[in-house]
Amino acid sequence: MKTLINELKKIEVLTREEELKLFEELRNGNEYAEELLVKHNLRLVAKIARRYSQVSGAEFEDLFSEGTIGLVKSIRKFDHHTGNRLCSYAEYVIRQSITHYLKNNNNLISIPEKKKVDLDRIKRVRSALLSQLNREPNFEEIAKELNMDGKKVEEILSYEAFFVNNEMENGEGEFISVFDTISSEENVEEMVEQKMLEEEVLSLKEEFLLTLKERERKIYRLRLQEEKSLEEVSEIIGISKEGVRKGAIRVEEKMRKYFLELKKCG
Repeated sequence: MKTLINELKKIEVLTREEELKLFEELRNGNEYAEELLVKHNLRLVAKIARRYSQVSGAEFEDLFSEGTIGLVKSIRKFDHHTGNRLCSYAEYVIRQSITHYLKNNNNLISIPEKKKVDLDRIKRVRSALLSQLNREPNFEEIAKELNMDGKKVEEILSYEAFFVNNEMENGEGEFISVFDTISSEENVEEMVEQKMLEEEVLSLKEEFLLTLKERERKIYRLRLQEEKSLEEVSEIIGISKEGVRKGAIRVEEKMRKYFLELKKCG
């Protein structure tokens, strides 16, 4: 995976003008233009495939292949006259290709299912310790209660954002994976305009949270989402109010840089 990603980093991202020119050539019958459009957008496929691989346990190479199929589909259907960049459209189609693949290969996500069990145990212990200590317990304190390694606890907690954002109630009191809610008969053309923005916001938020450290995720949730006071967050997490303030600023800056980087389309 690292070798492929390093090779893809050497390929420059197309400017808007270069992209439009290639699409004009493609629509005029130049098949080589499609190859170039694929080549210069493979970094986007790799970025999405890597993140889904990290949270699903599926092989990166398999997800990269499925994502590339989605990229090709998006290139063939994309209307370059809309004024939008290809990456905005392609990202949705790439994600759909990968999630369809995961849905149809449930055996590939057995690892995170195991992690989910561990995550449930860790969350129960964390909640109990929070009541006992009147502050957020650290990794080592949780690990001690579970007879686990602190680094292992930190790793498993990194999956928390994924499971929270990717499960939903099915109406019968049961929680199901979003992979099970995807219809194989969905029409991509009709869905993109309706769901692209909603899908982008949820998935990008999920992916951004996975880039944060545990304490930063807590600050994000408590201070920026739940809008608790500096004092409240300070007591829960166990750091000074100034530490919370600086931490929130740091998280906001990371978020700003993260989304600016995404605008570069790969």
